[in-house]
Amino acid sequence: MKIPFGLLEPLIIAALPAIVNGLTGEIPAEHQEKKQMAYLAVACGGTEVKKYVETATETRIDDAAWAKFTADAQADMEAAGCPNLFAEADKYIQLESL
Repeated sequence: MKIPFGLLEPLIIAALPAIVNGLTGEIPAEHQEKKQMAYLAVACGGTEVKKYVETATETRIDDAAWAKFTADAQADMEAAGCPNLFAEADKYIQLESL
């Protein structure tokens, strides 16, 4: 699945509170509806999403926290029947940004 980063940006913006909370601990009840959006954005966007969130929040994200969150996102996507999106989408996004 190839998804241009520009198409992911609105999803990332909408899911930003859930992404930030997911990185720092549990996603609170008021952001649970955005959890799937957050996981989808992270699973499709990989490292580009990390860079975007770091810029938007003006905070450096710990690599271990990001790795755990992306693993959770990928597991969630696989449980929903989606294929592994990281390698293909991340590669495509990097090519688009050149």
